[in-house]
Amino acid sequence: TSYKIISNTLVKKQQNLNTLIKKYSAQLQKLPAQETTLLELTRQKNTFEKIFTVLTSKREELRMAELSELQDIVILDEARLPFSSVSPKKTVNIILGLFLGLILGAITVFVQEFLEDKVVSIDEIEKKYSAPILAIIPKYDKEDEEFIEHANDFKDRLVNLMDNHLQYLESYRLLRTRLLNFSKQGKKVFIITSCDPNTGKSTTVANLAVSLARTGKKVLVIDGDLKMAGLSRIFSIPKDFYSIENYLSDKSAIPILFKPFKNGKLKFEISILSAGNGNLENSSELFELEKMNDLLEYAKNKFDYVLIDSPPINRLVDTLILSRYVNDFIFIIRPNHTFKEGLNFAFEIMEEYAINVNGFVINAYDVDKSSPMYQYGYKYGSGYDPITEQKKNGPPISDS
Repeated sequence: TSYKIISNTLVKKQQNLNTLIKKYSAQLQKLPAQETTLLELTRQKNTFEKIFTVLTSKREELRMAELSELQDIVILDEARLPFSSVSPKKTVNIILGLFLGLILGAITVFVQEFLEDKVVSIDEIEKKYSAPILAIIPKYDKEDEEFIEHANDFKDRLVNLMDNHLQYLESYRLLRTRLLNFSKQGKKVFIITSCDPNTGKSTTVANLAVSLARTGKKVLVIDGDLKMAGLSRIFSIPKDFYSIENYLSDKSAIPILFKPFKNGKLKFEISILSAGNGNLENSSELFELEKMNDLLEYAKNKFDYVLIDSPPINRLVDTLILSRYVNDFIFIIRPNHTFKEGLNFAFEIMEEYAINVNGFVINAYDVDKSSPMYQYGYKYGSGYDPITEQKKNGPPISDS
């Protein structure tokens, strides 16, 4: 039994020894690879040490070389901290701002004063003057204005002949209706005037004549503005055609009248007594002649309406001379063009001469920006389409 115990103990020791032998044999097999790695790392370490040494030495050489060179920068004055900012310059900016503010303020005041000097609102006309508003002629849009300005045929200059411009037609129809009411009072001769040039006075007379002629009336238009002859130019009357000057200067009893619709498809009974070539210097002397009264008596007997286009009452005495023969006036006002002071002065003159102003015609008025009460007939003539309106606003409401 003792022998077995000793034998087992020796066997276990042998097994332990064999295990240790295997363990160290495996470690001995790894030694060559580890030695190789160690050698490689050692070699890299030596290389990096040499590079570091070279770079350190080079740096010291460069520093020494830099210190050995003479400096080309000399400090003359030490930098000082400024007491105020260099930019922006507040004082300069404030002065410029005040200066520009004064200029803009002066311009604004000037524009406001300039606009306040002109007639802008229809309400102020109705409140200040006793004469009624007979009609409001809408302002031409740019396309119509350019078309009329470059038109060669006189018919293309008259919006009353453009059937697709109902907003203008309705305005002149309203003005025509007012004149028809005046005719019931025995008024058939009217002087159309203004207080400033370029109010559209001649254009208004021409279109009003067409509107009256549409109802079958016989209309005589007298171009009484012998300085400008604007009406004669609208109807393309030749400058050498028989004029009011010829009639008043010679002994003929009946004037020769220009009939623009004589040979066309439109058989309107419109006759025009031309102003000739304009720029007539002795116009006032001609109107003083007794024959002017004869002319108007002839016109009253032969025509249903007589429209006299006279110069602005503030510019020439011609209109006041004509008022001796005709006392019924229609006054043209163009908003943002007619001066209030000029309008006041014109009415003072007309009151002094006891001139009867039947009413105002507001020409070239921006109806879109006006009160609905001044938009008579405008919507239906400014591209109004019932189908489009129905799509926009829905179907009409039934009464049932």
